[in-house]
Amino acid sequence: MTEQSPNADAAAGYIDFITSDEAMEVLAETGNMPVNRTAELAPESGVNADIYAAFGEVTENGDLLPYLDWATPTMGDTLGATLQDLIGGQADPEQAMATLEEDYAAFTSGG
Repeated sequence: MTEQSPNADAAAGYIDFITSDEAMEVLAETGNMPVNRTAELAPESGVNADIYAAFGEVTENGDLLPYLDWATPTMGDTLGATLQDLIGGQADPEQAMATLEEDYAAFTSGG
């Protein structure tokens, strides 16, 4: 936001809220991924517990691309279609990962 924004105070307030501890709790309570306090707010078991753990590991000890659909110019479409195939049983996890890797490799290799 710029200082010329007619609603700069409202925008600043929104940014303050969406990065607050309260917002992280709301995200966790509604089944979404809090980007702060991830380990603290993780469920005790289930797939979301695994996701929270992996997210915590990569944010603390690895590299994080904040928006997976920005990884390549076509990744948003590739990711959406691949997830649908995975959920619908048309692809297994290995096939899904191979599809995503193909998109990424094609982009990063310059091809």
